[in-house]
Amino acid sequence: MTETQERMQKILRDTGLYTGEGKILSAELAAYSAGLSVLLDALASLRRNLFVGTADAEGLERFERLFRIVPSTDSVENRRAMLIERGSITTADCTRAALEKQLLAAGIRGNIVEQFEGGLYVNVHEVLGISEAAATAEVADFLPAHLAYTLDFGKNTWDAVDAREMTFAEMDLKNKTWNEIDAM
Repeated sequence: MTETQERMQKILRDTGLYTGEGKILSAELAAYSAGLSVLLDALASLRRNLFVGTADAEGLERFERLFRIVPSTDSVENRRAMLIERGSITTADCTRAALEKQLLAAGIRGNIVEQFEGGLYVNVHEVLGISEAAATAEVADFLPAHLAYTLDFGKNTWDAVDAREMTFAEMDLKNKTWNEIDAM
């Protein structure tokens, strides 16, 4: 017997209309319970998906469709973080740390180097479930309009250089151009 059916039986028992002995009434309550459980499950899903912080993958996709044509294919946690950051941006967010959070809202995990040829240099570590073209279009909505910026989707980050476990002198001995190093 389901919780819904037990609740209906208790309410009917309290009114004196139901003793729990009739098989026909029990079958009818079981049918009502089955129909109500579908409705209650739908309401629970609706309630859960009202907020980004509790939404499941389907709910997050609905929120993402408000902001981008193609929803992210990344993990639920990363998608939730992107949407939360997107909703928390204010006009006072003009520090480097705030701008890096705005990158997350655009689907980019990376860091910003200030004063790069009079603008910003964005070292993109990871694109979170969207294409580089979509991330480039979205970042234009968040970074300051008065500053030029350069997005570097290259794989030659400081972390990548450190992972090679080579000194700069060892790297220099390979006689590679910057483009060849970027392709490594």
